[in-house]
Amino acid sequence: MRFVIPIILFILFGGCGTDSDPGSAKISLEGSFAQAGLPGLKVNTFNQFEGNVYVATDGGLYRTQLGNKEKSWESLGLIEENVADIVFLPQGELMVAISLIFINDGEPTLFLSKDEGQSWQTWVNNYGGETGEYTFISSLATPTTPSDTIFAHGADRTVARSVDGGQLWELVTGRWDNFGGASRSVYINASQQETIWISGATALGQPYILKSKNNGESWDDLNILENVEAICFDIITPLNNRNVVLAGLGSGFAQALVIRKSTDGGQTWGTVFEGINTFTLAQSPKDDRVVYASGVNARGQLFFIASNDFGDSWQTVEFEGGPTQIQVNDMISVMQNGKEVLYFGTNKGLYSFTFEN
Repeated sequence: MRFVIPIILFILFGGCGTDSDPGSAKISLEGSFAQAGLPGLKVNTFNQFEGNVYVATDGGLYRTQLGNKEKSWESLGLIEENVADIVFLPQGELMVAISLIFINDGEPTLFLSKDEGQSWQTWVNNYGGETGEYTFISSLATPTTPSDTIFAHGADRTVARSVDGGQLWELVTGRWDNFGGASRSVYINASQQETIWISGATALGQPYILKSKNNGESWDDLNILENVEAICFDIITPLNNRNVVLAGLGSGFAQALVIRKSTDGGQTWGTVFEGINTFTLAQSPKDDRVVYASGVNARGQLFFIASNDFGDSWQTVEFEGGPTQIQVNDMISVMQNGKEVLYFGTNKGLYSFTFEN
């Protein structure tokens, strides 16, 4: 178990400060922050497909081409909807989940577009069970991109699976009428397609991770953090190691402000970073051992932490002079015009960090 204590070392050009564990190997973190668009919108999630980045917001769905130097964002409709997540189906179809305020209000949550966002149709079908009232969805995931197989994380520890592009859904764990708690991520590593992870918190405030090693047929309940009220917000694994996993947690309690790591497939865990609400984890497109985390820190500033050894040691970068009272809900790292760019989806629009090297 290792705790990384931040120590401010220097200020980078472009308005960002960096601190690190002095004993850790350093990643080159020279670069600059910038406002990257969609001001006034709350960004929920990112996804990437065929040279485009898609952004789900509380004011619709947006897209930009990775080669777009102007970083302009094209609206794909649903501007009156709070879009929770997006996945990509064959034949160019897009599917989104809409966030609901109430878990069992029976409102349509799944929408399908067959024309790249020009028009949308409800696509709930039998999702929500026989009564059709339990349509809540927190996140979506597919084992490959694109895919007709879709996993949807519903309320509490409920997961539904479709193998035909959402025409028919079956429960693989939980119940349609589950309620309470906090449903967060459903995560699938494309190189480990049969392994499904879901995370969140129970109605009693205990963090959970459920793991399936057989495409959702059976599930293991993993003990991520004992006797602490917390939410497990995000999960990430390296491409070629089935045993290593990072989990980001948070809540209003100091003991919950941790990143946990397992090297035995989630059976045992240790804390590798503490002091932030970790809402999102991402990997570098250059090297999957390089990982980033963000969320909310004590100063309320835009920031990220970076590790080049999949979480064993960390360095911290803050946007000095940037916006305050900011929350990073999701993050994605992409290659754009020959440079790595880290996008932050926040409660105050989009921001980016462009690495110099």
